[in-house]
Amino acid sequence: MRQLWRYGVVVLVGLCAGAGVCAAQSSLPVAYVQVSPTLSVHAEGEQYHRASPALKGTTLGAVVAVGARFTPELGVEGALTADRTLSGRQSDIYSVSTDYTAESRDLAIDVNLRFRPRGGSHLEFTAGGGWAYTRFARRDVVFTTSFPPSTTRGVDTETSTWEPTLNGAMAVAIPLSPRVELVPSVGVRWIRRPFDSEAWYFGLGRYTVQAGFALRFRS
Repeated sequence: MRQLWRYGVVVLVGLCAGAGVCAAQSSLPVAYVQVSPTLSVHAEGEQYHRASPALKGTTLGAVVAVGARFTPELGVEGALTADRTLSGRQSDIYSVSTDYTAESRDLAIDVNLRFRPRGGSHLEFTAGGGWAYTRFARRDVVFTTSFPPSTTRGVDTETSTWEPTLNGAMAVAIPLSPRVELVPSVGVRWIRRPFDSEAWYFGLGRYTVQAGFALRFRS
């Protein structure tokens, strides 16, 4: 995951250099709407010792943000981020072996500050936080005993939590027209994952690297 983050930063710096500094700072948007598909890489976390393997992987998602710029350098925005379901087959082995498909899906609501350096730079930085709603599920549950040998099917279960989240990212705003910008970005999100929760049983990590290519419609 660190390599992906570093690669994303290198790409954004290259895009920023290629975009140049032709746009004047006075042309920055007063208000904007931004929509983006995202790619999220979910890290492995600490896991209950009887369960394995940890739930990790890559999901697609989308972000919608509405913002306003109060100075040429600083603005504030509200963002809604929705990931698709992350899933993986797991086993919990004790006196009975329990096999199931672990699922997790995040929905984050954030308030972010967006900063653009002086001098007509296309490079931007965001930082903020809010709340993340996570839905967990265990599906296709199968219980297996060795003595006496037997296999039975269990019922699917679902739980959900609201936890605080923080995020930070860097982006490059590339003008496509006077009112439209292409904004590739790479960032990191942290979500609190409490001990003795489904996140811990599943081995779901607290950190996610997110990359996206947004279209920004300016006022």
